[in-house]
Amino acid sequence: MNLKNKDLGQNFLVNRDIISRIVSQIKPEEDETFIEIGPGLGAITVPLASKVKKIIAVEIDSRLHLLLNSDIEKFKIKNIKLINEDILKVNLEKILEKENIQKYRVYGSLPYSISKQIIKQFLTYDKKKPKDLTFIIQKEVAMNYIQAPPKATFLYHMSEIYSHKQILMNIAPKNFRPIPKVESSLIKFELKTKTDIDNPEQYIKFVKILFTHPRKTILNNLRTLNKNLLNKSKFEHDNEITMILSKRAAECSKEELFQLFPIFLQLTDRA
Repeated sequence: MNLKNKDLGQNFLVNRDIISRIVSQIKPEEDETFIEIGPGLGAITVPLASKVKKIIAVEIDSRLHLLLNSDIEKFKIKNIKLINEDILKVNLEKILEKENIQKYRVYGSLPYSISKQIIKQFLTYDKKKPKDLTFIIQKEVAMNYIQAPPKATFLYHMSEIYSHKQILMNIAPKNFRPIPKVESSLIKFELKTKTDIDNPEQYIKFVKILFTHPRKTILNNLRTLNKNLLNKSKFEHDNEITMILSKRAAECSKEELFQLFPIFLQLTDRA
């Protein structure tokens, strides 16, 4: 294909062995439908299509859309549907309804700059949830999703209430063209049928506050809401809560943050 990859600011997989391994790690089944984000030149799209019922591929770049569509028509691939739209703006519910999709999975090689936005969009989607999400993203970011306490991150705690996560494989820069400056990972999020906590949107706000200043204790981060409403002495009767408040957010388990969440709700109600 006559395409200057650098013009698009994208990195395309070119190693066929790696492509084969990725498809194998996804574990597609013939009766499944996939939504693919950023199919690019179709390196994963085409081999994946040979193993599944249907692929809805959403590509924002009009040039890539035209080139891939030309190949699909040339090789008469019937089970790939291309959509030339921005995945962050697309009406997913409308697509699922139009294509009569009841169950689906999501795959994508995500632009490093917006990978976190896309992942959050699908994790928090509250209409018709996908079974799982499998994405190629920057390795450093992927590690932040799975890094457990005592070195947990905001991304770990945010995604933990929605999914089970694992890194399936790492992908060296040499397998892409142009060669990126960072290593990539294939990460899978298996979505839970129900979130671990009620009011997940408020919980995410709560966790974000706790990681505003990662080196500070939870108590000091919560005091940014209203320093007059939260005093450590108020919790002296509860040793467990006092101990959690004295920790940094990165050191806390999901269950410990769940214990503190009602306190946050009380503070925001009074603020």
